[in-house]
Amino acid sequence: MDEDNNPRYGGSVNDASIIRYLEELKQRNLKIMFYPMFFIDASDKPWRGHLTGTSASIINFFNKNEGYNNFILHYAMLVKDHVDAFVIGSELIGLTKVKDEANNFPAATELINLAKLVKEIVGNNVSVTYAADWSEYHHTTDGWYNLDKLWACQYIDFVGIDSYFPVTRSISSNISSEEILDGWQSGEGFDYYTDSNNEKQPLEQKYAWKNLKYWWENTHTNPDGLATEWQPRMKKIWFTEFGFPSIDKATNQPNVFFDPLCRDGGVPQYSSGEIDFSIQRKAIRAFIEYWQTQEYIEQMFLWTWDARPYPAWPHMNIWRDQNLWDKGHWVNNKFGSCSLAAIILELSDRCGIKLENIDVSSLDESVEGLILDKTISVIDAIHSLRIPYFFDIITSSNQIRFVKRGHNIVYQANSNMMIKMPDNSYFQQKLISQSNILSKIELNFIDHCNEYNNS
Repeated sequence: MDEDNNPRYGGSVNDASIIRYLEELKQRNLKIMFYPMFFIDASDKPWRGHLTGTSASIINFFNKNEGYNNFILHYAMLVKDHVDAFVIGSELIGLTKVKDEANNFPAATELINLAKLVKEIVGNNVSVTYAADWSEYHHTTDGWYNLDKLWACQYIDFVGIDSYFPVTRSISSNISSEEILDGWQSGEGFDYYTDSNNEKQPLEQKYAWKNLKYWWENTHTNPDGLATEWQPRMKKIWFTEFGFPSIDKATNQPNVFFDPLCRDGGVPQYSSGEIDFSIQRKAIRAFIEYWQTQEYIEQMFLWTWDARPYPAWPHMNIWRDQNLWDKGHWVNNKFGSCSLAAIILELSDRCGIKLENIDVSSLDESVEGLILDKTISVIDAIHSLRIPYFFDIITSSNQIRFVKRGHNIVYQANSNMMIKMPDNSYFQQKLISQSNILSKIELNFIDHCNEYNNS
């Protein structure tokens, strides 16, 4: 935390203001996790995970005067009576992956010593952890379980993970909730990894970093053949961060933070870079629905709800990061717009249709605004939504399905399900006359972010 001029908060952040804010949160009966982190003061704003060095320099980084330990201990003393959990560090993968000649990881040892000091300050009523990057918590590139000693130590109360795992690998902007849910149990980091040539290579379960269940409930063995200190199921996991940007194909790379001035910023793989509030909402919902059912996940913290008051932030020209809100991980005022599915359910309910007979599962867009300026029928209101949002209405028996165009459902069929034609084939080909071939179409383009334009 930069006390002089933190660009994320747009002004002075000092000890007194921190305590005032924590006291306000406590009055709301909220559970508070305190998460101090440092930023690297360089022109291209590099991620702190790039910070690295030799074993000796890492030890010095923690223990020197005005070093990292003093930074963390200052805040431990400050907030010890105001928080429920305290994070001693976050995403220091450039430090934690460094191994010395004796196959020890000096940063892990220093974090254990720091956790002990913090625990002595905050007491047993405050939980203590380290928030590892999603690519850091598991093992290093050469197969060493570098953080197991830290996770197993008595001063760490739970395993902290900043959960920005790649979930999909889609080239289509129409990413369904089913794809996202399946992505947590398959794909990159679960079944395979991508090598330097962007080729898929099979991944053993013991190295599958997205298979948290396997990691959590098994022992771990280092390349030297020795088991680590981790015992199966010994501590629960907290997602100290999870979130998705409001940008096209966000689930392909949730870890990419949009910022043109940051060397680590950018857009997710295959993304057009366009604003997409619906994929953010859909991804967050699918994330919570899946992980809250897993016994080893105890807490989840969404990144990020900004403490600055909306709409003053980001719409007043006083903050450095105001231009990043629309495509960033922030959720402020992005959940306020109503979903297309919710509007259709509301209209259906008002005209007496039982909601259990309505299927809107494929309609996941956000509706920025809808004006009904005269008395019309429900079906006309729904038809007015079909124009910009492109969905069909399908009825069968007593069910009404609203299906987004392009939301394809794959059915598996075999020859036993087909009827043979007289010529012993399964399909019949018909020629269409020239007069019936489509020769002219009219296109209507709607940009939800700007004004309506016809082409």
